[in-house]
Amino acid sequence: MAVIGSDEWIEQAGRAAAARSVDGLSVTISTAIEKSPAGKIAWTETYAGADVTIETGATKGADVVLTAKFVDFVRLLDGEVTAAAHFMQGRLKMSGDMSKWLEILPSWDSDAATEARKILGDGPLVAGLLTSGIE
Repeated sequence: MAVIGSDEWIEQAGRAAAARSVDGLSVTISTAIEKSPAGKIAWTETYAGADVTIETGATKGADVVLTAKFVDFVRLLDGEVTAAAHFMQGRLKMSGDMSKWLEILPSWDSDAATEARKILGDGPLVAGLLTSGIE
């Protein structure tokens, strides 16, 4: 399994993102994950109709900026919680265009997203991280 934030993981994340339906939405999402074993990691997803690109690093001027702690992001990838639940609990923070975030949020919790997460890992990853003291 690729390390979250690595070039290999970004490539896999691109395939996973392409599997989610965004119904022609054009949006740029910059995501930053804090307190990972590798430090802060960031990537940018750009959706333009059916085209999806993912690049390492944050992008200034993104429509939506998401921030989460590493352990919370892994729980999201493992399907332990939904993006909506993490957002409501304050574990997934969002700034930027709320209307675009609300448009893309359902795609994170869709059946297609569940299948896409399998591309990124076979979970559960969380147990090993929690026992290693990463919080």
